[in-house]
Amino acid sequence: MKFLSSLLALAIAVGCGPTFAADEGKTTKTATAKISEKKAKEASLKLVPGKLLCWDLQIEDGIPEYAYYIKGKDGRISEVELDGNTGKKTNIGILIESLGKDGKTIKTTNAKDLARLKEPKLTREQTQQKALEAYPGTVEAWELLLWESGTEGKLVFDFRVVGKDGKKVVTVDSKTGAIVSISVFVKGEGR
Repeated sequence: MKFLSSLLALAIAVGCGPTFAADEGKTTKTATAKISEKKAKEASLKLVPGKLLCWDLQIEDGIPEYAYYIKGKDGRISEVELDGNTGKKTNIGILIESLGKDGKTIKTTNAKDLARLKEPKLTREQTQQKALEAYPGTVEAWELLLWESGTEGKLVFDFRVVGKDGKKVVTVDSKTGAIVSISVFVKGEGR
């Protein structure tokens, strides 16, 4: 009986091997941005002129996405998101506050945006707990963002978590604690 169980397990492993390898190759292909960091940076600064503070590249739903954080003359810090394959804008959000892995804090100086700090119903600690339940590990960096700046928007916390499967960004709704998304952190500068 043990022999048959071992044989069955081996057959399943051998049979599934090529499928897993094909899926892994597929993931690697979609993880490479077709647009260079330089071109993405230039496009972001055309959309939102100002001083570039930092940037990162993540993979969300198999699609690479750049995020450039740009501080305008009015003190607002815009998060310009671009599709890494096409270079097209996917969203412009607002960064309210963040803490990078280097211990540096970035906080908006825009009075209207600062007033939004009072809106979350859940604390950063409460939302961080939700993020770590979704993806266990150690929080390396976090940020409070306003998604969809053209409307009322949704305040979310992003947590970059180092876990057993690498670095992931877990986004948590600041009002409900719901996990909004989990993406793979690829690289970045200044965060």
